[in-house]
Amino acid sequence: MNNKQVTTLLLAKENHYLVQQQLLKQYQQPIITINLNIPGVNKQQKIYQKFFSKVKNDFLVFLKLNRINYQFLKEINDVAGSFLIIVLQKEVNCLNFKKQLIEEELKNPSYQLVDIDLYDEKNHKISRSELNYPLKKCYLCSNSAKLCARIKNHPLDLLLLYLNKVIIQIFDIK
Repeated sequence: MNNKQVTTLLLAKENHYLVQQQLLKQYQQPIITINLNIPGVNKQQKIYQKFFSKVKNDFLVFLKLNRINYQFLKEINDVAGSFLIIVLQKEVNCLNFKKQLIEEELKNPSYQLVDIDLYDEKNHKISRSELNYPLKKCYLCSNSAKLCARIKNHPLDLLLLYLNKVIIQIFDIK
């Protein structure tokens, strides 16, 4: 990854954050963000876009089945990958809903390959640890995913090979 790629990626991620902040300010409602958890800089492959589209559609069905209403939805596809922002209705109990999200993530393999974050109307991110849930595990070992990412515990090509295999085998996406 060269400096230009890193800069471009960081600018795109900053744009995601700014859009999120603007929506929080505009609606003053809880927000869900979903982004594909793919390491490296090549986040725009067709396989990832198709997978994210499936995740988005499944998630919208999940919201409907659980009678969680939303006011606004925005999808961004750029060098930082696919990113979805959903502005919820105010009646959502964020702590209970985050528990539901974590439980669904544990059951649904596609949700394990994305980051689903929930922010209350004051922009407080509801964390797994806040609800006494363990941190997400690494795809390749039993360590914390954040720890493995921070110390680069696994080669990028091995991580991508695993992720691509999971997406192709489980979800029949090519």
